[in-house]
Amino acid sequence: MGLNYICLLSEVISLPEKKHTLEGMAVTTFNVSFNTYNEDILNKHSIKVSAINKLAEKVFSEININDKIILEGRLLTKIIDEKGYKHKIPYIQLNNFYFVEKNNLQNQESNETEQNHNENEEEIPF
Repeated sequence: MGLNYICLLSEVISLPEKKHTLEGMAVTTFNVSFNTYNEDILNKHSIKVSAINKLAEKVFSEININDKIILEGRLLTKIIDEKGYKHKIPYIQLNNFYFVEKNNLQNQESNETEQNHNENEEEIPF
């Protein structure tokens, strides 16, 4: 495990986006939110998460918005130079994830569509 290890209970707030490098390596990124407490005051935060290779494919196919997941990975920073000012932006390089609560958005949408279709059908007397 090493010194730079993070385990975070979070909620997915953006759909995973998959891209490929010039070498063909899959890279998937998404954003999560998490809560912290300071003297009983709730603070909401968000952070970008990045996954590569096979894990990127798994993240892209399995994770949806509003899923509650436990993330395991490394906390890293990216330095961005913007108009002469350097900003450090933290992100998580994902090693693994576990579902705490899965949002079955696709199942809900298909059930709603089927329900609406059935409601719109006219009854045919026999």
